[in-house]
Amino acid sequence: MKKSLLLFGFFTAGLTSYSQITITSSDLPLAEDTVLVSVSTQYSNADFTTTGANQVWDFTGLFADYQRIDTFYNLSGSSFTYQAVFNNAFTNADYNSDYYNTLSGSALPTVPGGLFSIENPVYFTKNRSSSSSIVGLGLEVNGVKIPVEADTIDVVYHYPMNYNDSWDSTSYIYLDLNPAFNAIFKRSQSRSSEVDGWGQITTDFGAFDALRVRSVVTYSDSIYIDLGFGGFWNDIGTPQDIDYTWWTNDNKIPVLKIVEQDGAVTLIEYRDREVEIGAGVTENNSVEIGIYPNPASETVTITVNETSLVDIMDISGKIVYSNQVNSLNKKIDVSAWKKGIYLVSVTKDNKVTTQSLVIK
Repeated sequence: MKKSLLLFGFFTAGLTSYSQITITSSDLPLAEDTVLVSVSTQYSNADFTTTGANQVWDFTGLFADYQRIDTFYNLSGSSFTYQAVFNNAFTNADYNSDYYNTLSGSALPTVPGGLFSIENPVYFTKNRSSSSSIVGLGLEVNGVKIPVEADTIDVVYHYPMNYNDSWDSTSYIYLDLNPAFNAIFKRSQSRSSEVDGWGQITTDFGAFDALRVRSVVTYSDSIYIDLGFGGFWNDIGTPQDIDYTWWTNDNKIPVLKIVEQDGAVTLIEYRDREVEIGAGVTENNSVEIGIYPNPASETVTITVNETSLVDIMDISGKIVYSNQVNSLNKKIDVSAWKKGIYLVSVTKDNKVTTQSLVIK
């Protein structure tokens, strides 16, 4: 049976007092960082609208329907097409990114009639001391990886970030989908953000002083399709996103994120520290992996069906083992490791398969 979901036990400011914090660019991830994220679909009891000064947000008892490893990929390992645009400080400095990662929880366009597929979206982030910006996207269109520069760059956060700060940002992308398909995609986007609360948030990950940010992201999407006998533009009704994020110091990502579309919650995800029994841990599965024995105490053998990067992470998020496995079997000495649950992550072509490992 799933845990009961207890959300938002609010107390008055007169009973308890917490510290107002400041979020800076030093609280963000670096390339090659990894974090464990739990995703819940239990929305019915979520009160995420009440906010303000000196709040207590109690999100203990969230149950993960599934979990994933978020990796902040180094651009040096990306495709040539992505690197030419987003890892090029000499001729494309405005778009030179710190890392890229999988796009999740945000609205994506639906192609009319299913004429072609848009898959595996990623976004490229440029961090500076004063701001964090999404400088573009990467999309696989019918299997072709296409970089998409933001003609106007989306500034997601301003730093230093404090209670009552607000900012607006507009961005625009124009994507010619050739040669994958004879079509053009356009998106105009507006973002309006406000740091509308501060206090303490508690999840199963821990209790932290936090800032709450509310961002309203509105999209205007259209696509031009030419089937060989004259093209036409078609407006796409992409829903508006309202993103609620709770930021804390030194945790790389929001400890909690809630996304609302069309008046309904579509996503609850939160940073986590251990695998929950019954929750699958995945991210873009592509590599077959075997672990034996499991539990293990002296040695463990990792088997893969093709040459891959193997990372093993403890429950704090620290990578304790990392190696390119060129053979199909790799024996690892774990006799000195602490007892507990570890995550074994196998990466091939930026796609990850993850399983848990128990050291006893």
